[in-house]
Amino acid sequence: MMKKLLTPALVLALSFSVLFAACASEFDNLEPVTLIMADGAAKGAVANLWSELFVEKLAEITNYKLNVEYHGNSELGGDKDIITQMQGGTVDMCAMQSMNVVSFIPELGVFELPLVFAKYDAATIDKVVKPGSKFFDALNESFRGAGFELIDYLQGGTYREMSSNKPAKTLEDFKGIKIRTLTSEYQVSFWQNLGCVPTPLDFSELYTSLKDGVVEAEENAIDTQVNSKFYEVQKYLILTHHVLYGNLLYMTKEKYDSLAPAYQEAISTAALMTSAELQAQLKDINDNAQEVMTANNVEVIELSNEVIDDMIKATEETSKLIRKNIGGEICDLLINSLAEEAK
Repeated sequence: MMKKLLTPALVLALSFSVLFAACASEFDNLEPVTLIMADGAAKGAVANLWSELFVEKLAEITNYKLNVEYHGNSELGGDKDIITQMQGGTVDMCAMQSMNVVSFIPELGVFELPLVFAKYDAATIDKVVKPGSKFFDALNESFRGAGFELIDYLQGGTYREMSSNKPAKTLEDFKGIKIRTLTSEYQVSFWQNLGCVPTPLDFSELYTSLKDGVVEAEENAIDTQVNSKFYEVQKYLILTHHVLYGNLLYMTKEKYDSLAPAYQEAISTAALMTSAELQAQLKDINDNAQEVMTANNVEVIELSNEVIDDMIKATEETSKLIRKNIGGEICDLLINSLAEEAK
């Protein structure tokens, strides 16, 4: 099934790589360029893996004429710090989750529509969010309006999930749980509407806050939870599927537009090739991380479809808030595209 899913992307990427190999002289005649890339992802997280692989592939494609100086693991600061540096022209590109970019590109709030992806598989989602789709093109217009160029989107049908020191198997169980959330107003609204007590905290404070009982729960991709050793201070992993675990690759529009067309094509090809390669691993990364959690005595709670439906109904006000802030057009495009591709 995964092979069938990846075949179109891989075929296209490999076709481009053959083209570039045949046109090596095109790069030989171009001036060398070095891009500055950064991310705030933990070592081993998907954004970090994607960045490292992208850097390597881009250099190979361009015969090492277009290179990337990569600063990972928050070396240049957190995600918002990096975006600010991109706006200032000192960082050219990055890979990060969409929620961290919403304050700069409001339309990315569409990814926070409660559980909007929860009932679709990776293949269906990919048809909607990858380059060439109507939704991707509409999203990129928003990026361009903010001074950026969206290059690619990577997901594997995995999600940010909740971990907690209290179990939650029904909607009622969420009530009163003190959960660390991002500062996103949509995430705060979502957890409030479920009955939790959301508490925005800096990620660097989270482990200690869980250990000391300042908060009882948090939500992150499972591999992030493992890399941060949250299994040492959490008892339950609750598969809420509330937000798709996806990563954006994008760069400043000014830098992108300054590059020769061959370099622009190389960036797109390197992104496509590496996202296809990583996508084949994402489910395994997620499953392996879940196994690490269970091996460390964390109980996994899988929510029923009925509970998922209850959660969607309970968080309707969050959906209304997102629509009010970014408009219904982009929301409807995503929802309708998913439904159409699932037929």
